[in-house]
Amino acid sequence: MRTNPTLVALVMVLPFLVILPAASAVNLSAGITNVAPTIVSITLGGLSSGTLSPTSGTTSSLTATVVAADTNGFNDITGVTVGIIKPDGTTVHVAQAAASFSSGSLLQATYTKTLTMNYYDAAALTTNTYKVKAIATDSGSLTGTNLLSLAVFNYAQLVALNAPASVDVGGSGITPGTSGAITSMSITNYGNQQIDTQISGTDLTDGSSDTITVDNMAYGLASDLSDAAALSGSPTTLSSFNLAAGAASSKTTYLQLSPPTGLPAGTYTGTLTVTAVSG
Repeated sequence: MRTNPTLVALVMVLPFLVILPAASAVNLSAGITNVAPTIVSITLGGLSSGTLSPTSGTTSSLTATVVAADTNGFNDITGVTVGIIKPDGTTVHVAQAAASFSSGSLLQATYTKTLTMNYYDAAALTTNTYKVKAIATDSGSLTGTNLLSLAVFNYAQLVALNAPASVDVGGSGITPGTSGAITSMSITNYGNQQIDTQISGTDLTDGSSDTITVDNMAYGLASDLSDAAALSGSPTTLSSFNLAAGAASSKTTYLQLSPPTGLPAGTYTGTLTVTAVSG
């Protein structure tokens, strides 16, 4: 008996080819906030125990060394200005002005600025101090300051004056036994305190034995010498001088020489000493 052959179904699994798209570039963006610079420190040079001393008739200087920092790098700092605030804590004494770049590394930059005080600027002692303010600016115009921790310094008191190097009290010549013309002598306050003056003198001589004794010179503050006193070899204080401090603060003292009779003709010279005292 003939049998039917068995039918065997063959199932072939064919692989599928999947075509993927090419890789794509995705643009990323992020906004980074600019951070303001900060003042790390201020060091004041030219001081003695925190005090700057005035210089008679001129200026005195101190140097502020400022270290500023910026988290974007020291190159992001575009400048530093430095100024001085009066002891009241708010009034500007020296306006903010550009400091000079000194060095920079990583996040910090160092700047220096020379600050100048005048001889007539008010004294400030102990807790009554001048304040140094610094402002750092970055490329984004953001600023940082040391307003909450100002560097401070004292400014000492100065009692000083300036008087002429010489005064001619004889004019074209004085006849012995008479009084010469009243001569003026301007005295300027060269410090920052109100002053009185002490005045004294020496005899006037012609280089030989001929002498005009010091008491033949009268002095006073009135232009007509109605308040005249005889000059002495010992310092005498003009307690009513009362010359206030200031940039152009001056007052005139008047002198008059009355040589005695019988004095030989000649040129007589001596020394007048004028000293500032606190007044």
